[in-house]
Amino acid sequence: MTSAPQAELLFDNGPVFTADGATAPARQAVAVAGGRILAVGPAARELAGPRTSRFDLAGRLLAPGFQDSHIHAVFGGLELGRCDLSALKTADEYLAAIGDYARVHPEQAWITGGGWSLESFPGGLPTAAALDAVVPDRPVFLPNRDHHGAWVNSRALELAGISRDTPDPADGRIERDERGVPTGMLQEGAIGLVEALLPATSAAEFDAALDRRPRRRQRPVRSRQRQDHAGRHHRKRHRRAQLPLPRALRLRRARGQGRGGSTADQRPELSLGTDCRGGDTLQKAAHACTIAM
Repeated sequence: MTSAPQAELLFDNGPVFTADGATAPARQAVAVAGGRILAVGPAARELAGPRTSRFDLAGRLLAPGFQDSHIHAVFGGLELGRCDLSALKTADEYLAAIGDYARVHPEQAWITGGGWSLESFPGGLPTAAALDAVVPDRPVFLPNRDHHGAWVNSRALELAGISRDTPDPADGRIERDERGVPTGMLQEGAIGLVEALLPATSAAEFDAALDRRPRRRQRPVRSRQRQDHAGRHHRKRHRRAQLPLPRALRLRRARGQGRGGSTADQRPELSLGTDCRGGDTLQKAAHACTIAM
C-alpha cells in the first residue's frame, strides 16, 4: 500500500480562501509538497512530519497567488534602450538621469523610457513640475514599473489637450491638485491620452529591443506552450505592420523551438518559486502567499 506523501510545508492557524463558494474563509490548514497543494483542512495536518516546515498564519488570510512568471521582452527591451530608470531608487536620482538623458539626446522629439517606482514619491504621485525643471522644452512620457501609471510633463499634457476641463476616461484617472489642475500623473486608461501621441516604433527598434535583454535579467521560461503563444502574437504584430520577423524569433524557430516541444514541455506548471525543493524558498513563498488582515 502506497503511503501518503509527507508535506514539505504546512500553513496553519488562519483562514484559507478556497473559492469553493463558502460564505467566508474558514480557519484551517493547507499542506504543500512538490509545488502542489496536497490537502486542505484536517487532513492537511495528518500529512505533516518531522521534516515539514510549519508556517503559522497567526490569523492572517491565506489566498492563492494571483501571479505568473512572464516577461514583456520587446517592450522591456525598448525601455532599456531609452531613458531607463529601473536601476534607480529616489526621485532625485530619477530627475538627474532624465535630465542627463535629454541633454545627450537632443534629436529625440519625445523623452520616453520608464521604470520608476511609486514608493519613491509621496503617495506614489510624481509631478509634471518636477519634470519641467529638467526637461522644459520637449514632452516626457515615463511609465512606472508596473505600467499602470505614467509620469508626464507639462508639455506632454499640453500636446494631449489635458486640462482641468478634461474628464477622466471611464477606465482611468488624471491626477489633479485641489484646484482640479492635472499634476502630471496618469493612471490606467488615462495613460492612453498621451501614449497615443508617441512616435511610432521602427522595425529596427523592435529587433534591437529583443536583443537588448541583458542575461542577468533573463529567467528560464518553463512552458513551451506559453513561449509559442507569445511568438505567434509577436509575429502577428509584425505581419500587420509589414515588419521583418525579429532575429531572435527567427533563430528560435530555426532551432525547432517554435511549435514543437514534448508533452512535458507543454504541461502547465505550478510552483512556489524558481526551485521548490529548497526549504528557504518555501518559507519565502509562504510569506508571499499571506495577506495581513
